[in-house]
Order: sequence, then C-alpha cells, then structure tokens
Amino acid sequence: MIHVLLDTNIPLNMLLDPLKRAMPVESGLVMDALVKRRFTGYIMPTTFSNLYFMVKREKGRDAAVQFASALLDMVSLVEQTETVFRNALESGWPDVEDAGQYFAAKRKTGITHLCTTNGKHFKKATGIKVVSPAQLLKLI
Repeated sequence: MIHVLLDTNIPLNMLLDPLKRAMPVESGLVMDALVKRRFTGYIMPTTFSNLYFMVKREKGRDAAVQFASALLDMVSLVEQTETVFRNALESGWPDVEDAGQYFAAKRKTGITHLCTTNGKHFKKATGIKVVSPAQLLKLI
C-alpha cells in the first residue's frame, strides 16, 4: 500500500464549488479511494484547520465538526516543526505552503507520494513522487 500526503487542494476540490476548482472529479475519486482504504493518507495540520474553517463558513459548525471527525478517521496528520518551516522558507520555492508540505512529507517515514493538482509548484521535489489525482488513481 502506498502512503500519500494529500495537498490541501485535493479535499478542497471535492468540498467547495467544483466548477471553480481544478480537477474536481479526480479529487473526489481520490477521496473516495481514501475512504475505501486503497492507500494510506496523510494531511498537514494546517490543511485540517483550513478545511474545517472552509466547511464551517460554507455549511455551518455542525457540518464542519462532522466532516473533521470523519477526516481524522481517514488520515494521519504529518508533524509540522520549526525545521519544516525553516526549510520551506529557505528553499527558494515560490509557494512556501507547498514547500512546507513537501519538507514535512520528506521527514515522515513511509510517505512515498504527494498528490496535488498543482504539480508545477513541486518541480524541485526529490525523493517523493509528486502525482496528480489522475496519476494516483492509476497507481492504486
């Protein structure tokens, strides 16, 4: 079984207005595969809190709590440390959030893939395979 860090955009594509987001169908299928335990999923703590905030804003507190609880049953959180943030800041990557996800994933033993709809943001990634939702679906 492969171990995959999900970029924030994967669950967001599924949750919020799909017409305004890239690859909503494939992202939804990735989340469905996660529910079915076809891969081991990870997210960042910031992803968790951002998703909670967005669901709460769009659908209310009860829906956000229900979603967040279900999400925690499906994924593990990857530790964000000062070292991760310093590596992200010093990396020269144009997107510090993406750099932070990458460096946190590299520190977590076992993560082999990072799934994102913004592959171009991860051009400097080495040691972890960066895949689109469609590519991940082919792997699993």
